Amino acid sequence: MSAVADVLAAKLAGRCANGLERGQGTNLHAIPATQVRQHGGFVEATGKALCGAEPGRRSVGWTACESHPVTCPRCRRALARGKGGAA
Repeated sequence: MSAVADVLAAKLAGRCANGLERGQGTNLHAIPATQVRQHGGFVEATGKALCGAEPGRRSVGWTACESHPVTCPRCRRALARGKGGAA
C-alpha cells in the first residue's frame, strides 16, 4: 500500500462479460486502507475511493496497483485536504 495517508492505488477493472474483455480505467484512485484486505500476496479492495468512485453492478471490481501513484484528480485533492495542504 502507498505510504500516502494509508491508501491503496487501484483502478476500476471494468466489465468482463466474456472473460476476454477487461476495459480497465486509466485513473488510479485512492482506496482507504480500512477497505483493503490482504491474503498472503493477494490484495482485495472493496467499497468507494476517496473521490466517490465505486465498482458498478457489472464491474469486476478494483485492480490493485500498489507500486503506482494515485492519478485521479479528485482523490489527489482529497488526500491533500487530509494532510492539511492545498491540491
